[in-house]
Amino acid sequence: MVDDPGRRMGHAAAKANAGEDSGGAGARAGQAFEELARALAAGEGCLDVRPAADFASAHLPGSASIPWSELPLRRHELPPRATPFLVAGDGPEQAREAAAWLRDRGWSAALPLEAPLSRWPGPWESGPPTRALWRPSALVRRWAPRLPDGPVLDLGCGAGRDAVYLALRGHPVVGIDRLPDALARAAALARRHGVQLRLLAADLRGSPPHLPADIAPAPGEVPAPAEARASRKARPPLRFAAVLMIRFFAAHLGAWIAERLLPDGLLLLEGPAPEEVERGRLRRVSRTLSPAAAPAAFPGWTVLESTTERDEEQLVLTRLVLRREPAPGLDAGGDGGDPRPKTGGGTPRPEGRRR
Repeated sequence: MVDDPGRRMGHAAAKANAGEDSGGAGARAGQAFEELARALAAGEGCLDVRPAADFASAHLPGSASIPWSELPLRRHELPPRATPFLVAGDGPEQAREAAAWLRDRGWSAALPLEAPLSRWPGPWESGPPTRALWRPSALVRRWAPRLPDGPVLDLGCGAGRDAVYLALRGHPVVGIDRLPDALARAAALARRHGVQLRLLAADLRGSPPHLPADIAPAPGEVPAPAEARASRKARPPLRFAAVLMIRFFAAHLGAWIAERLLPDGLLLLEGPAPEEVERGRLRRVSRTLSPAAAPAAFPGWTVLESTTERDEEQLVLTRLVLRREPAPGLDAGGDGGDPRPKTGGGTPRPEGRRR
């Protein structure tokens, strides 16, 4: 029989509820929590929606923390919608309310813990969360170990999951987006994970953005384009080991990107495949990415990966990785040579402590 994580976790939550309602509540809840512990150990997440102070005092091992009052603004920190996870609260009523709210918004496998946390026999953890439920792009996860050392440019960074994930791996990261609220969420996500991003506001649908001459960020800095222009100095432009365009593609930036990638730098592209328009999930072909689009925008580059596959939410995606080949005699040392700083190269934090 195929193991179904959602069914296993739902069975465990139901047993906890049965333990609470029956005469032998203590023994039954203990048995249910043993099964919950096995589910958590197997990698199924737990979202704790209690206030941050209560979470820091004591929580289930490996839990992620998003307080109930903050959940509407932190949905980008949740897992893919089909992923099963448990919701724990101050008590069964809060857990049920939060899980129902999540299911109404598409997280169909969110299941409430139908027993008071006070019955959990241990072990307990305390302090800030060591795990999160969110994930970066599968393409970024796949290629992160193979990225060259040096800074990364995330074009259309959104709420910052990919940028934070790569910053946790030791890369200095510049993220650009036109939406102030997305940049604010990216800055907050970076703070929660103890890393810094250089975040710039710019509309990438028009002219290429102005980049800083260095990558040292001020904490939480989100400068406006005019401020970014005013801060530029007369020095060679910052160049990157990798550029990301995830769920965003701007072919008109091809020449500009080529100028800012280091020799052997990588370009990671991901976007909905054109067939998503035919399926009715997208309205405009301009929002899609075809396997032929990148080679046309980046002629002469080496295609290292070209795949079309479904993500966790069954959206068909085109995923491409291209390498910029050094121009003979031009990239060996001109413009100040290779300015890339060495990254830490360490192992990323556990899944989730890593968009």
